[in-house]
Amino acid sequence: PRNRPFFECDKGRNLERAACAHMARVRASAVSPFLIIVAAAVVAVGTGARLASPSAGISALGGALADVDPAVVLSAAAAIHAAARETEIPADVIVALGEVVKRLDPMVAGHAAMALAGAAKKSEIPAEVLIALGQALRRKDESVVFFAAEAIAVAAAGNKSDIPTDVIVALGDALPHVDSEVVCRAARAIAVVKAEIPAKVLIALGQALNRSTADANTRVTPAIVAALSSASETTDIPMEVCSALGHILKYDDVALRQLASRAISAPLKAATEIPTELIVALGEALLDIDEGVRCHAATAIAEAAHRIDIPEEALVMLGMALGDGERDVRLAASSALAAAARRQRIPDTTVHALKQALADEDNEVRHRVVDAMLEAASMEETPSTATDALRASLEFDDQDIRLSVARAIAKAASQHEICQELLDALGHALGDQEGDVRRSAARAIDRAAGKSDLSDGVVGALAKALRDQEKRVRSDSAYAIGCVAGRREVSAHILRGLGEALEDSEAQVRSGAAWALAKAAHTCEVPTEAVRALGERLSDTAKDVRVFAAGAMSLVARRAELTSWVVDRLGVALGDRERDVRYNAALALSKAARRSGVSRGVLDALGSALEDGERDIRRHAAKAIAKAVGRSGAPAEVVVALCVALKDADADVRRSAARAIGEIASVGEVSSDVLEALGEVLEDGEERVRMAAAGAVRSAARSNDIPMRLRAAAELP
Repeated sequence: PRNRPFFECDKGRNLERAACAHMARVRASAVSPFLIIVAAAVVAVGTGARLASPSAGISALGGALADVDPAVVLSAAAAIHAAARETEIPADVIVALGEVVKRLDPMVAGHAAMALAGAAKKSEIPAEVLIALGQALRRKDESVVFFAAEAIAVAAAGNKSDIPTDVIVALGDALPHVDSEVVCRAARAIAVVKAEIPAKVLIALGQALNRSTADANTRVTPAIVAALSSASETTDIPMEVCSALGHILKYDDVALRQLASRAISAPLKAATEIPTELIVALGEALLDIDEGVRCHAATAIAEAAHRIDIPEEALVMLGMALGDGERDVRLAASSALAAAARRQRIPDTTVHALKQALADEDNEVRHRVVDAMLEAASMEETPSTATDALRASLEFDDQDIRLSVARAIAKAASQHEICQELLDALGHALGDQEGDVRRSAARAIDRAAGKSDLSDGVVGALAKALRDQEKRVRSDSAYAIGCVAGRREVSAHILRGLGEALEDSEAQVRSGAAWALAKAAHTCEVPTEAVRALGERLSDTAKDVRVFAAGAMSLVARRAELTSWVVDRLGVALGDRERDVRYNAALALSKAARRSGVSRGVLDALGSALEDGERDIRRHAAKAIAKAVGRSGAPAEVVVALCVALKDADADVRRSAARAIGEIASVGEVSSDVLEALGEVLEDGEERVRMAAAGAVRSAARSNDIPMRLRAAAELP
């Protein structure tokens, strides 16, 4: 009767306050635990009524979890579980529940785990509580294991708690459990864990999958497959587990096949040993009704093809997949065939499918198909199916196919060596009526020319293309000819064509022609007409044209005598604002000065170049003067510039200046100031400079009176 006010109080907040206060009184007076159980039940009812502030009651229930009476603890846990539906459970109560989970009484531990499962939806579960739940997974009591796995799954799914590795391992240890519901809960918990899954747990999942498929357990299998699919995002799945997943690819459930195919595709990126039966299963999955399964299967085979040989039946399936209605499937299948073709021969039936795929509506698919065909062609000992298919495609009536194939070959040519038969076909395509086809063919030949020797027929076609109406065709053709001419001699007719191209209205064409002539100068004698055209380009408005023209001149000067007009043009180029132009002009003059001679104007320009900010330019200018003055002497201004150069910071410049003064002094008188300047250099810190200065003094002695001090220093008699 004295408890009647407790039961007669109004519902709502008053009910909660009364219940909490009454719990405190009855516990303090050591009355029957029954009253505490009733109070807990009332609080549970109260939370079911959506009380505004149940935190005080929950804290009181948390204190009841330490009671020695199992019935009290069980009721408190049940009440907390009910309260967790509506509100966040305080951290101290969650820790108390974790302690209860450790109790031996399965009913008490199970209810505590159940309460934690509820609390995890809105509250963070501390690591020590998660570890307690992980330990509970190893108990024999099914209800405890079930709710412990459920609590861990909810905690992981809520992204509020990081699951310790020991707990993940404990989930794996629960997978052999006889109760399928326990296995499902453990698998679902693993599926939502964001951390890397240990290999031991992955293997346990694979074993559980084998058991479930053998028993035809339709509840466990989806949970296991989902766990493995999720784990594949952060962890490499062991190959034996992938083999188990391969069997799932034949299941009727589309969702399961999707999860299995996705889980298999990721680990094949790094695997070195892949079972053949798994690749065969993936090949069969290419015919799946679901596009996701087909795409994952093709992607998985593509990853495997980088490391292993693909069975022929799978290659045939990949060829069939090139006709798939989904663009992603065709893209993955073509990538898989391109990867496979780098290692093994592709069956003729698949090559035929690749040929048909050249008409694909998607540009990227066509590029990858051509890539696969080029790889297949490179594996053929003699040109046959793949090469013939590509060559024939460049002659199709459909200009879109010709264009797409030419573009794809151009894109792939930088990575692949193009066979001669296909290069001949590209040379023929330079005469195509479509400008885009000609541009792509020229680009492909240009890129291939760096690795492949072009036949005379292709080079001849490139020479004709130098007059094409498309500027890209003309420029790419010029660069391609340069690649050939850098390795072997080409005809003078073609070199004259390059000289004519130097007059092109487009700078990129003139630049390509100048570059090609620079390459040709290594192996060929450049015709006079082309050399004069190069001289004219030394004043071109385009920087690259001037640079390549000057570079070509520096190479031509090694092999042939330059006309005075060309030498004068080089002298003007010494004042160019571009460093590379000045350098190549000075280098060319240093090669040509002795053979071709230089004018007074060029000597003056060389004298000015001795003050250039680039030491290499000063060095070559000094060398050019040294070679030129032996024939024509040097004006006083140049001699003064050489005396200044004797104090240059660069030893090679000082040495060349000393040699030049020696050449001048050997054919005529020089002032005493010049001889004194040479005398100072006789004490230079560099031996090679001192030796050059001594040689200059000895040369000067032929036409000049040398002071005794200098004679002694130069070891003259």
